[in-house]
Amino acid sequence: MSEGIDRPTRRDRRPVALLLTLLMVAGLGVLITWLPDYRQPLTLSGEPVGTEQAGLNEPPKLALKRQLDQAFAEGAALLHARAYEGALIAFNRVVHIAPRLPEAYVNMGYALLGLERYAQAERAFSYATELRPDLPNAYYGLALVFERQGDLQGAMGAMRTYIHRTHQDDPYLSKARAALWEWEQHRAAINNEPAAGTMPGSTVNDEG
Repeated sequence: MSEGIDRPTRRDRRPVALLLTLLMVAGLGVLITWLPDYRQPLTLSGEPVGTEQAGLNEPPKLALKRQLDQAFAEGAALLHARAYEGALIAFNRVVHIAPRLPEAYVNMGYALLGLERYAQAERAFSYATELRPDLPNAYYGLALVFERQGDLQGAMGAMRTYIHRTHQDDPYLSKARAALWEWEQHRAAINNEPAAGTMPGSTVNDEG
């Protein structure tokens, strides 16, 4: 008698289990559909440009500019907080809105540098120098990337370019000169030759 009762009970549960499985798969499909795609130029609210979220009477160009400013500010704040993954996401949004904005690539480079993704950081900084050759921070970033990769010659060249192009009241200038001097001492020690360069705080040869 007990076997006759158990069998239909097990058969009755199969359609329910199948239905729950189908609902779970469907639910996951909907969830994946609504995940934000940060490769697209999104606003902070996740709404695309040109919707009512930007204002009913706001011109499209003004909406795009506001979106750009918001994403850039978000990325800068995250970078300052050393939240490198979030900063990288924010600046990816920026470059999809303004693909030729060199400052965005510089900040992307520093986020990638913080994540120790040196090859990608080098490409970001290098592209920034192509877009704007007189942008000092891009060369500072390149110097750090080269130094992390063990390329002291490249690091010194990039840092000299930074020193040459930046203004004299730049707060990082003294650090740049100190780093350059240390690298020159290290290279001289490796090559067993007299060290070139000058002590930090004095005038360095900015050419090269």
